[in-house]
Amino acid sequence: MVTPRRKLVWETLTAMLMLTVAISACSEGRAPLASVSVIIEATASALPAEEQTSKLAPPTPTKPDPLRHSPPSAEAPIPSAVERLPISISPDALTLPAGASGRYYILSLPDWDSNTSPGWHVHGLPPDVTAQFLTEWGAPTEGPLQIDTSGSTPEGVYTLEVSATGPDKVWATRVTLEISRCRESVEDGSFIRSIAEHVITRTRGGPSTLSYGIASPVLLFCDAETTRRLNVIVESAASATGAPVDGSPHFVLYRLLEWPPDTTNIGGYVSNVTPVAASSEGILTWEISAGAYLLYFDQTEFIETESVSPWIPHPQASVTYWLDIE
Repeated sequence: MVTPRRKLVWETLTAMLMLTVAISACSEGRAPLASVSVIIEATASALPAEEQTSKLAPPTPTKPDPLRHSPPSAEAPIPSAVERLPISISPDALTLPAGASGRYYILSLPDWDSNTSPGWHVHGLPPDVTAQFLTEWGAPTEGPLQIDTSGSTPEGVYTLEVSATGPDKVWATRVTLEISRCRESVEDGSFIRSIAEHVITRTRGGPSTLSYGIASPVLLFCDAETTRRLNVIVESAASATGAPVDGSPHFVLYRLLEWPPDTTNIGGYVSNVTPVAASSEGILTWEISAGAYLLYFDQTEFIETESVSPWIPHPQASVTYWLDIE
């Protein structure tokens, strides 16, 4: 007796045999390829319906794992633990002639609560301009941001981004820096300067370091195509008592680190000047570089007796010097 199962087996074997013959014929070019598809369909129809579904149906596509296959976002989100806060800074705009130096002052970082110094950054500086944070004195979150330009810095208005980073906070603000054309302001000739009319104080720290001296006019030098030299020679000097000084007082040429320059006091905890040249036997020679400068004659150079106090200004002290540029 032929059972349905035996019939199924027989039909399956027959279909397989026909498939083998058809493939062999196709390889020899004796039968059309379409016959193969007919035989495959006949074989499939001989299988039970449940087996046709399980063996021939295409697999159901699975959803990708969102943790492994999600496309990256256009912008990575900022961790919620990091706060963004403003920086208190003054001024918010600074104008410097090319070659001069100036300062912004960091006043505070709101909510700073770390014992370490923040990481400071400045972006957007013009060509040939440097920036330096001078916060090593006092609190690590306060102090001047020193800007030094070059005589070759292009004129224009620039936007700088000042930022600071801490363990779990970021501070940022924008300021404006304008570079203007340098207009040289230096005169040749003989000059008389006195404590009475041209006094300037100098400090090296606190009030106990206060001293007095004589300042020259501000000397603003611009870039030049050729190398130039500044020559200064002391011609004469009067002491604190008005008597002539024996020899020539020592003096220093300082570069001014602020603009407009402070001509009432130099020095401080974070000095607003830096020395670039000093006299020898009353003569100073220096190769000129763009920037703002002044000559400083300390009052102690004009005090010849111990009876005269160096801690108060003495109006009779004066100096006559010759200045020229070659």
